[in-house]
Amino acid sequence: MNALSHLRSRPWVMLIVLIGLVAGHAILLYLLRQRGMSHAGVSGVVASGVILLVVAKHLGLFAALLRPLRRRFRSGKSGD
Repeated sequence: MNALSHLRSRPWVMLIVLIGLVAGHAILLYLLRQRGMSHAGVSGVVASGVILLVVAKHLGLFAALLRPLRRRFRSGKSGD
């Protein structure tokens, strides 16, 4: 069983991870607003982030970044 199927086998773990991600992003947006950024500024930051993610995905940069992690998880589970 790999790490992803292990998470899928326990839906409550996925729920906790999802709640953590949403809470982390909400805190980040709250802090940006407290620093005095306008709504347009926060929207611009979010839009820029999404554009950077799309470009990185298109160029295959995520694959290069995740390759060592895939190797590690595959080699760690080969003995089971």
